[in-house]
Parts: sequence; C-alpha cells; structure tokens
Amino acid sequence: MTLLFRYSPQSGLDWIAGRICGPDGYVVVFDAEVHFDESGTHASATVVGLAGYIILKDQYAALERDWDAVLNWDALPHKLPYFHMADCAPDPGNGVFAGISKPLRIQIVSRLIAAIKRHTAMGFAVTVDIDQFNTFVGIGHPLYPDPYVLLMQTALVGVTQWIEANSPNIGRVAYFFEAGHQTRTFANAVLKLLFASPAWGPKYHYAGHAFVPKLGNPGVQAADLLAWQWLKDRKNASEGRA
Repeated sequence: MTLLFRYSPQSGLDWIAGRICGPDGYVVVFDAEVHFDESGTHASATVVGLAGYIILKDQYAALERDWDAVLNWDALPHKLPYFHMADCAPDPGNGVFAGISKPLRIQIVSRLIAAIKRHTAMGFAVTVDIDQFNTFVGIGHPLYPDPYVLLMQTALVGVTQWIEANSPNIGRVAYFFEAGHQTRTFANAVLKLLFASPAWGPKYHYAGHAFVPKLGNPGVQAADLLAWQWLKDRKNASEGRA
C-alpha cells in the first residue's frame, strides 16, 4: 500500500508528505499534487459541488507559508487553526470564526484568495443538481450511490485535461481528498480502479492518494473556499439572483 506523508506544523502529525513511501521503503518525490473538497453535502442541500486545485511541487511550501501567515495574522483576535468558508461567511461568524468581525473576515478571504492565485496552477469546480441526479442516474445506482463519485470522476477529467494541455511531461501526481464524506469507502474503491486502469491510469500520472482532514492542509482549505463560492454562485443563478 502506498503511504503519503507530510509533516504539518498546524496539526503536529505526519499525515501527508511530499514523498511517496512504498511497501519496500523506497521514496519517490512527486511533481504535483491535487487537493479536493466538497460542498453542499448536508441533508437539505439541493446542489452538491466539488472543487480543487493543482499545485506544482515547488509551490506547496510557499502556499502553506502564506496560508499560515493569514491564519496567524496579528490583527485577528485569536489565531485560526484552519479555514472553513461555511463558518467564515455567515454574519456573525461561526466555529473558529466566532468573535471575528465581518471586515476582518472579508480581509482574511481576500488574502487567502491572493495566496491561491500566487501558488496554484489551476482551479476547477463542478456541481450537480441533486434532483436531476436522482432523476437521470437514479437512487441506489451501483456505480454512483450519490453525486460525490460522479463529481470526483468529472473533476479528475479536468485534471487530466490540464496535464495534457499544459504539462504532458509531468512525472508523478498525488491526490488528496478531504476526509469525512459518507461514501468515502466506496469512493476510495472507485479511485483505486481508475488509477489502476490501463486506459486511464497513465493519464493521471498517479503517485498516490489519501483522504485527509482540513486541519494542517492548506490545499484542502483552499479547495473548500472555491467549492463554497462556486456552489453559492450556482444557487444564485438557479434562483435568479446576481
């Protein structure tokens, strides 16, 4: 089994890394990593989305540095352990954003977006209308038990298209998904099949994949920001708002 490790100063855990450690102890440095997060998976949601960023190997450390600088900004009343857009957006802020004024929360988001623009190669997002999914795919489909697996596969197509168009000679790519989704076990089985496929496997330049927490992973937190914004725009459009 391939293991992914990187030391995180936020969490103090070696749960992912810029190296792939194989079962025989060999180490391979990967050239790029892709971080995903979903939005709209709560029970009352009408639309669900998945977003992510491709980050080249020489940029992740810089993203982590700039991200941590915002979360530990001296202007804040308290340090933030991680970023979660669903807690940052409401007024007043929720969770770790409780007690932080709206102007400060706007500045936090603006600074994080600037860091994303500096250090990511490409962002992508996809959404699915849940009623349409249930109508055209059907509840209990053996390959798509819920929209998440469809979103995941569609997002991976976007990754392969970017690689083919912009960096066809790229080496290994590591894939990180935010942990906690209810169909994670099934999604993981689908990923293993896709990455091992003779037809599709080479397109992914697969180095390894993992399901990781938001804490200590700025890549997933960045994906969370994009997923929330993209889903909000989709809802506004469908409901006739700007």
